[in-house]
Amino acid sequence: MHRSSWSCFSVTPETLLSWHRRLVARRWTYAHRGPGRPRIDEETTALVIRLARENPGWGYRRIQGEMLKLGARLAASTIARILKDQGLGPAPRRAGPTWRAFLKAQAQAQAQGIVTQQARNVTGDLVDEDIHVKFLLRDRDTKYVVGFDEVFRAEVPGSCAPRFGRQTPTPSRSGS
Repeated sequence: MHRSSWSCFSVTPETLLSWHRRLVARRWTYAHRGPGRPRIDEETTALVIRLARENPGWGYRRIQGEMLKLGARLAASTIARILKDQGLGPAPRRAGPTWRAFLKAQAQAQAQGIVTQQARNVTGDLVDEDIHVKFLLRDRDTKYVVGFDEVFRAEVPGSCAPRFGRQTPTPSRSGS
């Protein structure tokens, strides 16, 4: 429409466009939120921690289901993060040993089993060769476990308690 024909309208196009903008702004309003996910309130966090501590066999999904029953929608990854921040690990070993402690205990048990097996090998050879041993002399090294001595007592007839030599010296850390 040409500008000369605008006089037939009682309002200008700018007024009409501004009315349209206001109408759209009133009709299409959205809640303005900041970027990212909303924060989890302290009450919900405390409840997640309480459920995890009181029920150590529950995993993230079970806690998520219980929270949903209470009306709180949380992702399993959010529950995992909350528990990790509190120093609680995944179920079922929240209060158990750490992975490092578990591996250390396994390594020690394996080493003790190896030493005991070596004692069995020696006693088997002694019995096979019909060698009679009365005493077992060894140092006080920590690698010799109780099982080592018990193998000699049980499998070598006539042997008695082990006799200890001098303790193995511990190297100094200073290097001197």
